[in-house]
Amino acid sequence: MTSKRQDSILLFLKSQGTSSREALEYFLRQQGQTCSKITLLRDLETLIAAGLVERTGTGRATRYALALHAARALPVDVNAYFAQEADERKLRSEYFNFAVFRELNHLLTEAETAELTALNESFRQKKSRLSSSNPGCSGTTGRAHQSDEKYA
Repeated sequence: MTSKRQDSILLFLKSQGTSSREALEYFLRQQGQTCSKITLLRDLETLIAAGLVERTGTGRATRYALALHAARALPVDVNAYFAQEADERKLRSEYFNFAVFRELNHLLTEAETAELTALNESFRQKKSRLSSSNPGCSGTTGRAHQSDEKYA
């Protein structure tokens, strides 16, 4: 459960992408939620411990951003997002977050994963048979070349 101030922090990070502690403090002051530096740092630590916020950098270069988990949990106004020009849309980071693949490890059920693995193995076997039966065709069947020759 988050406090009203922590909810404001999450919404600010959602709208801004990343932020410094100073920018968060200024935003909260504008919202009438004045707090001390140490209180803000405690709130940020609580949100980090809950997996809702990520911290990068150290010292004055410290930046805070919504964690991938938190971004999924917050509602997205799709119409408002796509109403903006592509260049005006806020990105969470200028770099691709490869950690997203670790978050997707439970995307498929075990049965779906087993079926996908079996289909992939079947595809690999069929591909290897095609390649080995007709090495000059680089994976295509001879029938495709025959039909091409017929119309040439």
